[in-house]
Amino acid sequence: MNISEEKKKNIKELLRVYGIFFGIIVLLFLILIGMIFLSKSSWKNGLKEEVSVFLDEKFPEQWKVEEFVPIKSAISYSSAVFHLKSVKGSDKNYAVVLRINTIYGSLPGVFLYNENKGTQFLGVIGVHGRIKRLFDENKTSVRINYWNKKIPEIMSKAGL
Repeated sequence: MNISEEKKKNIKELLRVYGIFFGIIVLLFLILIGMIFLSKSSWKNGLKEEVSVFLDEKFPEQWKVEEFVPIKSAISYSSAVFHLKSVKGSDKNYAVVLRINTIYGSLPGVFLYNENKGTQFLGVIGVHGRIKRLFDENKTSVRINYWNKKIPEIMSKAGL
């Protein structure tokens, strides 16, 4: 089989064009992945600050939010765990922030977890006014009960 010189040039030109195209795609993915890794610590710090403000509003001067606790689980992509230090006690307490689907959209729900006392729903971050009152009055939602039962299992798998 003999390929003419013109076809060889066309093939080389197509390979060069496709090579440049895929090189740009790979470069964009690398930039995106790099940005994700660079923003991870600021995300953790921002969420820690939000949890701290939420707990100070709900329980003034009772909790101090300490370090971020990594969990090796698939749930870690839509959740965060922070170690809490109580002013009154020395038990191991954790603030678990999970995405809760509500009629208002997905909202970050805060749960207090203690291996001796279990899980307690505290509220939703960033919600005020009438919606906040609805969450405070309705702590027996099916979704909240689901997470109250699921959090101890998640925490035990994480070794906490």
